Amino acid sequence: MINTVTIMLVMLMAGVAPSLPTPQGKPKVLIFLATGCPCVFSHRETFGSMLKKYGSKVDFSIVFIDKNDDKEEMVGMIESLGWDIKYIIDEDQKLLNQYHPKVSTDCVLLTPAGKVVYKGAVDDSPLNYGQIKEFYLKNAIEDFFEGRPIRVRLGEGIGCIINYKK
Repeated sequence: MINTVTIMLVMLMAGVAPSLPTPQGKPKVLIFLATGCPCVFSHRETFGSMLKKYGSKVDFSIVFIDKNDDKEEMVGMIESLGWDIKYIIDEDQKLLNQYHPKVSTDCVLLTPAGKVVYKGAVDDSPLNYGQIKEFYLKNAIEDFFEGRPIRVRLGEGIGCIINYKK
């Protein structure tokens, strides 16, 4: 059975950055992760609550960035996070090179037309010893749906540094 993930994998292996399918009119959120980076667990609840609250209005996807990650580890990570989310394996770093995240757990919010309106951390909890003062991604999603300018377009975060191929 051919599914969206299979098609995206074939496109990435062929050197083509896939256009991520989204129901008409939905914005997209991509969160870039590596299974070896524990930082994602600091965003488990915040990101998980966004999946529940906005899952019918926003197309969420994980982009696994390390070609050495094992598929079972990827699925295991998603299960341990308790997230109901699709994932993409970015073996040739096409999506990394397109969106340039700095650390694992960085994310992008894209309009239905594909324009980046927010890039960066889910929230500022790693900067504040687990206390969240700024819900960067959540605020950007709410601003988008309210038709307001995005208050913070770039949210600096802490995570595992992403190594780009040379």
